[in-house]
Amino acid sequence: MYKCCACAGRSRKNHASHAISAPSGASAMSLYPTVTQLKFWPRTLLGRNLVLLVSLAVTVHVSSMLVFDFMQRPRVIELGVLVASQLNVLDAVSADQDLAQRDKYIDSINQSGQMKILTGDPPAEEPRPKSMLAALFFDTIQRNVKPGIAIRWRNQPHPQLLAHINVGGRYYWIASRVGPPLQWRITLSRVMISVLITSLAMTAAFLIQQRLSKPLQDIAAAARKVRDGARPERLGEYSTSELADVAEQFNMMMASLEEMESTRAVMLAGVSHDIRTPLTKLRLALAMDGHAGEETHVRYINQIDAIISQFIDYIRNNHLEAPLEGDLNALIRQLAELFSESGHAFHLNLGGPLMLRFRPVAMSRIITNLMDNACKYGGADLEVKTWCAHGRVHLAVLDRGPGLPLDQDPRYLIRPFVRADVGRSSAAGTGLGLAIVDRLVRLHGGSFQLKNRNGGGTEALLVLKRGGVTVKRAVSL
Repeated sequence: MYKCCACAGRSRKNHASHAISAPSGASAMSLYPTVTQLKFWPRTLLGRNLVLLVSLAVTVHVSSMLVFDFMQRPRVIELGVLVASQLNVLDAVSADQDLAQRDKYIDSINQSGQMKILTGDPPAEEPRPKSMLAALFFDTIQRNVKPGIAIRWRNQPHPQLLAHINVGGRYYWIASRVGPPLQWRITLSRVMISVLITSLAMTAAFLIQQRLSKPLQDIAAAARKVRDGARPERLGEYSTSELADVAEQFNMMMASLEEMESTRAVMLAGVSHDIRTPLTKLRLALAMDGHAGEETHVRYINQIDAIISQFIDYIRNNHLEAPLEGDLNALIRQLAELFSESGHAFHLNLGGPLMLRFRPVAMSRIITNLMDNACKYGGADLEVKTWCAHGRVHLAVLDRGPGLPLDQDPRYLIRPFVRADVGRSSAAGTGLGLAIVDRLVRLHGGSFQLKNRNGGGTEALLVLKRGGVTVKRAVSL
């Protein structure tokens, strides 16, 4: 069984003292105000830029179409009045033609190619044009021709304006080709304008996103390295003042954090040295006074020395260790032999060589801490196994101890200085073992969790990327 909070009664009494600890994970997020997220509002900067720019493009397009219609209406009306006047003149001139010359007159009009006099059956009635401007053109002609002239519109085989006029005392339908379909021509122009404006908007959004994404990705990557306990490289200079200010503040923050970390390391190292010196003198004094055999005194001194070692391990700058390619299973076997020599046998379910890129000292500390906790809190039936799944390496240390409390969040047990329930185990410790494991696992780009084992006991599970460590070493500042 791995360390957890203090016993129930003690936990309730010290609830206020736990409250001053720095929160982590989801609990930390509750300290900050949440931003209301619209359901369909994009979460990415690119998506939001696209929505805003496309909305702007649609607004501009609709406005341009309204302006287009407003400007074209007077021209269409003017054109309709002109065509109606021409039809009135044509009707007056054609009505005065001699009957003997009517056929020759009809042939001359048909040969001109501009109009065609239909001598067969009258054309079928077709609906007026659907296009707003084409309908306006047709209605204007109807209103301005003489009462005796009938007007029709024909779409097939191509748009034609038909007028029923008098030619030498007989009425004929004269067809005048209007040109391409106005409806399709206007619709096509609007679609092309929409596609053009939308393409320009999306291109602009892509260019804007390109200028923003690289600096933001650099900042996010640096922040992730800080979260995982590594030292990121300093952010470069950016051309825009806003991003340059963010990068400058981030670099200043990193400098402050590194100074604080360095000061803390020096201070704890000094305290460690100052405490271990009198401990050495105590050991020597016990030996000289003939009390070396008193196991209680020696055990207390060893516990103090182990506590100091864990403090040093917790604040050590492990990211300075270079990652190497190695066999993880071979390392586990070596550590299992050391535990076997001290009377704690682990059943190994490892398989063949498992090559992985990791920091040897840090990985040894991870596995040693987990196996040591299993020995202290887990009792018998200790096991270590590894396997690969979905491109990741899994390492589990299992025991048959009391297991985790069902009413306790396992993530809380990984926090620093949270010790095992003294009612469940007599083992002493500082409460830093699993916190050290969690920090070193995140340094390797992996994850660490505790959970109850089927059949009783606890399982400590590490999940590491098969590619191993990808964090670069920091540049000296």
